[in-house]
Amino acid sequence: MQLPTVSADFEKLDLTGLKAKATKSQGMKILPDRKTVEIEVYDYQFQADNGDIIRFSGDNYGDYRLEQRIKDAYFNLVKIYDQSGNIKTKGLEFNVFYGTFKKGTWYSFNPDGKLASSIDYDTPFKFSFEQLVQLLGQQHIPLKKGPVAQNPGFLTSIKRAAEANQTPVWQVSWLKAPDKIEDIVISGVTGKVVSSRVRNYVNN
Repeated sequence: MQLPTVSADFEKLDLTGLKAKATKSQGMKILPDRKTVEIEVYDYQFQADNGDIIRFSGDNYGDYRLEQRIKDAYFNLVKIYDQSGNIKTKGLEFNVFYGTFKKGTWYSFNPDGKLASSIDYDTPFKFSFEQLVQLLGQQHIPLKKGPVAQNPGFLTSIKRAAEANQTPVWQVSWLKAPDKIEDIVISGVTGKVVSSRVRNYVNN
């Protein structure tokens, strides 16, 4: 599956059109100055012609999120916009939301639309995600492709850590048995297993 290209180009979102199609609800929000305000919450989801799921969500006192849940891929394309519809940040994110990581280059923009920064999150990882997928396949550890349902049960999650002066690592958690989860730490440089442990799991 060819992942979409994440460019450094400025983007502007048609908030008016998306809000008109969205389900709107009321809620409360505490602003940074501790003021509590009533907000309008928007949520809109549809399937694109290519099978991807597109979701628009957010509220009128915060940011808006446009998420492209890519068919037959392990990643979502995530774009965050401000109240004017101007892009703030964008990049690829692993599709299991409760255990995820950022892949490739993420771009951030100033309010005036100029590129503020770009960070390549893959750089420290000489043992790549693609190599990790091969390793997990050899161990018969499943990975979910495509859009993930709202309540999917326990899916294999992947996180990664790249702290300064420390070896970058992959952190994998998967359902080894109906009542057991295995947590595995793998070197992001060599691909060797650093540690593993099995813990109890209760499916609520």
